[in-house]
Amino acid sequence: PIAFLSCTLSNAEKGYFSTEMEILGFVWVLEKCTRWTTTTRSMLIYIFTNYSAILGLSTK
Repeated sequence: PIAFLSCTLSNAEKGYFSTEMEILGFVWVLEKCTRWTTTTRSMLIYIFTNYSAILGLSTK
């Protein structure tokens, strides 16, 4: 691992559906790790999940 991150949800975020929370987590991590994700323009970012609703979104 290169980093360990954590956060707490706001009251509004606690009402999100599980799919929205999963995507919120992806966005949050990408924002927190910009120093590693913006080092090169041609770098691909892979996101691994076992959450089937998110997997379905990625194929659309």
